[in-house]
Amino acid sequence: MVLVSHPSGNENVSAVVSGLFERDLLSAYCTCILWRPENLLARIVPGRLRAILERRSKVQLPPELVRTRPLREILRNLLLKAGQGRGIKGEDNPISVDGVYRDLDRYVAGILPRMQRSDANLRGVYAYEDGALHQFRVAAKLGIHRVYDLPISYWRTNHAFSREEAELKPAWRGTLKALWRTRLWWPATSRGVRWRVIRGR
Repeated sequence: MVLVSHPSGNENVSAVVSGLFERDLLSAYCTCILWRPENLLARIVPGRLRAILERRSKVQLPPELVRTRPLREILRNLLLKAGQGRGIKGEDNPISVDGVYRDLDRYVAGILPRMQRSDANLRGVYAYEDGALHQFRVAAKLGIHRVYDLPISYWRTNHAFSREEAELKPAWRGTLKALWRTRLWWPATSRGVRWRVIRGR
């Protein structure tokens, strides 16, 4: 059995969760919002908020398999819709994208010991970039396998492909954003090693 976590449940996550559920391998799905259009609440939610929430209805699971942390993600989306995007920027902001990922990651880390006690078949946690650190640390201590899904290519691989394309088609060079990154900075942080791009051409 596998516990999967992701704040927004994109197409990739939906396929993983649905596949595990269909094979009776899903222990739980932890996300921020899982919208159920048939719910009575769906009829009274204002239109703007409903539009945000309806994007979260891709995965439909029995309620007992779902754990949610909606508050930060709802606030973040409402501020975006209100044109207040500046108010949610910054990695340390609790309602930024990073803050939402960290909150869900810490939540999963907190429930893992209890989940393992209640589900003796829990053998793995499946998480995505920026949302795996804390739960993976706890999972390692509990002897639970960890699956890290990074659905984009590693930046060095992307840079190498782009450099090759630029040599084959010099006219494309200006469109290959990976080549704009000329210097990198790796500060040590509490989240581990993080890199920041310093732009240049």
